[in-house]
Amino acid sequence: LEMLHVAWPVHRIWEGVVSRWAPEDIWLRVWRHGDHVFQVPMDAIERWAFDCLRAGDDFGTLCDGIASMVDPDHVAAMAGGIVLRWVEDGLLTRLIID
Repeated sequence: LEMLHVAWPVHRIWEGVVSRWAPEDIWLRVWRHGDHVFQVPMDAIERWAFDCLRAGDDFGTLCDGIASMVDPDHVAAMAGGIVLRWVEDGLLTRLIID
């Protein structure tokens, strides 16, 4: 699993949606599942959450950071949605409790 900052929308090549090719500031989440490589653009909130994941932060820290970026009423849904997406994509596969 890697987070890549690219100057062109290279992920669109795999989507088959390249009607116009122009520079674009994009952050991609790139991972491998079996023999398949996937890439998905990430917004600022998911990038921040990904940095929390890599730092080993807990879910509370993730929610606190998201609270500074979205309406407080949407924090739990946003954080839960990101974690659920990561589980569905196979990025989070087990829970380790100390």
